[in-house]
Amino acid sequence: MDRSIRHFGDETPFSTWLRSKNKSGDIPSKSPGLGIIVTDIDLMVQCWHKKSTGQLIQSMFIVEVKTRNGNFTRPQESMYTAMQVFAGQRAFEKKVIRFYGCMSLTFDGTSPEDSKSILWKRFPMAVKNKIKAIPCISQMIETSISELQLIKILRFDIHPISLRPFRPETSHHGGRIKTRIVMTELGFPVEEIIKEHW
Repeated sequence: MDRSIRHFGDETPFSTWLRSKNKSGDIPSKSPGLGIIVTDIDLMVQCWHKKSTGQLIQSMFIVEVKTRNGNFTRPQESMYTAMQVFAGQRAFEKKVIRFYGCMSLTFDGTSPEDSKSILWKRFPMAVKNKIKAIPCISQMIETSISELQLIKILRFDIHPISLRPFRPETSHHGGRIKTRIVMTELGFPVEEIIKEHW
């Protein structure tokens, strides 16, 4: 049994079963022609609003929770950076889906209640079609937040990336992309992507 599992969190019975199948070779994690890695997702946060037109806006992001100052494992780095490439918006006739990508929440304890430090990590915002490479974990922006600020992020009161006030039901179409440097409510300068609307 890996000590990190006991130190950083508990394993479910299903995860224990998967680990046994990995050791037996039934589900290979590494072989010359096939590598299979199974990684659980800690949280998928979703928020939906219905516009006056009846169109549904569904916003979501993934959170990897690390306790006791844990770090991403190499398989997690591979998975989360690959999934980040799919961040963006897809518009359908009656629904808009916005995926803000993968975030990391790190406690020095096990929860907000027993932690002196809460770190919120996220990849910087990127303009679609400008991404030329898969992002790296080292590019994640790290901000120390309070329990109240964490609640605001999880409620989508604060944008999960820019950490600015946020209304997920707001949607604009048409215009050109511009950027500007703004200060977050935590006092950090960040690059914000804005649109000049037509």
